[in-house]
Amino acid sequence: MASSRPDLTEDMLAEIIAIDDHWLLHSLALNDRLPDRFRIHLTTHRDKAVRSALVVHAATAPREMLEQLIDDPDPRTGP
Repeated sequence: MASSRPDLTEDMLAEIIAIDDHWLLHSLALNDRLPDRFRIHLTTHRDKAVRSALVVHAATAPREMLEQLIDDPDPRTGP
């Protein structure tokens, strides 16, 4: 759902993150239109599946996000 929505506002994105639902966050992390500040924020999420989902669009990721994922404690998460 959230992975294919180009019309999510920043308020909606913040609300989805605040809900902290695994499936919503995972879907959101797969959204290639997710603003960089939210992508960077999700690199610190406790769920490794959410962090791993960010790597799917690593080619367009901001440097800060990639730097945080390289140091991820789970080796399967990094880019």
